Amino acid sequence: ISRVASDLLSLDGSLRKVLAAAGAAAGVSAGFNAPLTGVVFALEILLPSLNAAEIANAKRYALSQRKAALLSAAAKNLPAKTTVAAARDLSVNGRGREEMMVEPAGEEVAIERLAVSKATAGAVLTASAISCLIARSGIVNVASERFTVANYELVNAFVELPFYMTLGILTGAVAASFRALSAQSKKFYSGEIRGLEFMGNVPVEVRPIIGAALCGVVASKYPGVLFFGYDTVNSLLAETFPYMGDTSTLLTLLALKVTLTASCVGSGLMGGVFAPSLFFGATLGAAYDN
Repeated sequence: ISRVASDLLSLDGSLRKVLAAAGAAAGVSAGFNAPLTGVVFALEILLPSLNAAEIANAKRYALSQRKAALLSAAAKNLPAKTTVAAARDLSVNGRGREEMMVEPAGEEVAIERLAVSKATAGAVLTASAISCLIARSGIVNVASERFTVANYELVNAFVELPFYMTLGILTGAVAASFRALSAQSKKFYSGEIRGLEFMGNVPVEVRPIIGAALCGVVASKYPGVLFFGYDTVNSLLAETFPYMGDTSTLLTLLALKVTLTASCVGSGLMGGVFAPSLFFGATLGAAYDN
């Protein structure tokens, strides 16, 4: 929706990012009945990713412009000293001069970025709150809670809290493993891993098909790795999952889900990582409970 609105209104890149962040926050807020989660997701995950992509694109464009200028100078038979100096400009102290071209230049840019930052926070908070209110108002027929959590209480906080803290550490380790596997998966599909350079010759359009085929092969043995809405997560929370008491199967599903999701990220077969991350936590928590 934000993309269509941006195109219709001919908005610039900064305002497009504001709308994208607001739309993401609103979607998470209404879909999961979690307005604060939507705000944090948009400001801490989505926006940094958009900013990083924008900076990377600007650097690539600046580098291509400098290379074009260098080739043009060579074609005009400029002195060799000039050509060498231009080449040196492409790498200054290990840091491309193109980075300098895309850095903020002047007080006006800083003021503009500050204004965009404030506008983004305000838009994200407003969109998240309004979408959650509409979802709860009864105007549309949606479930009030995406997940059903059984009642629980801490019997002895001093005894139980250390165990929850340990689970948090284990969850962080799973998250770090997923990030590392995602990075390696991208290198694999782009042919950057030694001995597997042939993957770089696979067309970009074919790579998602390979990722999907891998998911299908694994799912023929472990169908739980696929996404069937949030029934799997809810069954884990309600302790009705078929393999609830089988720790080895739960850990196997966790490892396969992490690996396959990372493979999908690297291949370009992306449906998001938000829902898979909930599966990671639910299966790990169930196995830890056992």
